[in-house]
Amino acid sequence: MSTLLFLRQLSLLPGRRLLSSSAPSVVKGRPERLFPRLHLELRAHQPAVLKSYAWFICEAAKHLEVPVTLSEGEPEAHKTRKTLLKSVFVHSKHRVQYEMQTYFWTVRAANITESTKDTFLEYVQRNLPEGVSMKVTATEMAPLPEAVKKDLRSKRGQQDSVEEAPSESPREEGQKETL
Repeated sequence: MSTLLFLRQLSLLPGRRLLSSSAPSVVKGRPERLFPRLHLELRAHQPAVLKSYAWFICEAAKHLEVPVTLSEGEPEAHKTRKTLLKSVFVHSKHRVQYEMQTYFWTVRAANITESTKDTFLEYVQRNLPEGVSMKVTATEMAPLPEAVKKDLRSKRGQQDSVEEAPSESPREEGQKETL
């Protein structure tokens, strides 16, 4: 199923904007959460599959109006070698060495809402090909807790009182401090 066909089925195209500048939508009595950063880390053993899937993610993001700030892969594979015995029980002299090559790709998106993030991730993860793994890290914007706000206000009040207090007589450059 193509990207456009799926998005039309979700009634997200055309004319409906997910990132509108109008009033924030309310979900279950609370304002929609904002995510300034969404980081997708992809891993695969075949670089061609990984590159193709990264292209698919960027195209899906374009259709959903998700701003992609970074999409890049590492050219070299991370290699892991394991040495194992050839036989299960005896013959410890005879060993075999296996090497696993893992390729990485990073995709970063910025400034999306919770509903857009959920829709985007659901679509992208449902179409995850075999042999590709995905790690998602989302950073949410949240107001400061009241305890932190109170602490900041008290520190700001202390700084203001220190600035208002008369300072000691300034030392001249030639003066040395005596203890």
